[in-house]
Amino acid sequence: MIDANSGLYISYINRKPVKAKVVWRNIFSRIKDRKAYENVTICDEWNDYQVFAKWFYSNYIDGYELDKDLLQPSVGNKIYSSNTCLFVPKTVNLFMANKKSKSKNTGVYRVGDTNKFRAIHYVDGKNESLGTFETIKEANIAYTNARFSKIDDMYKNNNIEYELYLLLIRWQKCISL
Repeated sequence: MIDANSGLYISYINRKPVKAKVVWRNIFSRIKDRKAYENVTICDEWNDYQVFAKWFYSNYIDGYELDKDLLQPSVGNKIYSSNTCLFVPKTVNLFMANKKSKSKNTGVYRVGDTNKFRAIHYVDGKNESLGTFETIKEANIAYTNARFSKIDDMYKNNNIEYELYLLLIRWQKCISL
């Protein structure tokens, strides 16, 4: 990590880090401190703050968050780079936060010691129950349909632009396989 204080892109204003610096440091923090990121890396170029800051200021949208998963969903992206990252609304980032269950089907959980399954998806920062089902397959179908429906709603309500809508549809198809 090259944290150069000299260069075209400043790191601090009045001893407070600028937004690009905060986002850059957060990438390293995630990789270092979170178990879910243990196999995630950062491209060599982004180890240099100046290189990252140039990309950041060319792509940042105020109020949006950095995402590394959406552009390459079929490979389960494990690298932060200019080719794999983009900025998305916070609602999209929260929507994409999938929690794996013990059944290995995202959003599907066994109900206690029974042979029934509950489908739950995470929407707007909250878990939303989709019902209880007799089989894992039925619960998984309900979960997947709800996810596609939410993507459609985000687009129809003008919360996301068309290009992001298409990326989300592709991403959801990849993780639903």
